[in-house]
Amino acid sequence: MDLTSFRIEHYHGPHKQSAAVVKYPLAADLGGRRVLLVDDVSDSGATFEVALDHLRTPGTVTAIRTAAVHHKIQSRFTPDFHVAGILKWRWLTYPWALLEDLTTFVGEMRPVP
Repeated sequence: MDLTSFRIEHYHGPHKQSAAVVKYPLAADLGGRRVLLVDDVSDSGATFEVALDHLRTPGTVTAIRTAAVHHKIQSRFTPDFHVAGILKWRWLTYPWALLEDLTTFVGEMRPVP
């Protein structure tokens, strides 16, 4: 099993960008491979859609399956696998994004603490 990554940005803290974009593209050749695409959350579905397009561009993969820790049911994309479904929209903060999220939220508080 090989592991590789690429980065797509759709949010900066609580702010949603107009479109999900590939910030750091895939460097590996996945031609002929079976791929498991994993993200922390399927929120709007845009990140998964951009990621799937990006994976299909460089070469022909044998198969792509998708997985997320959380799947928000209003998402237009449903991953093949997810740990938990979120029925009501809410902001989720993950340990790897805690500093970025808190810094942005506190910076936008009025009055500033």
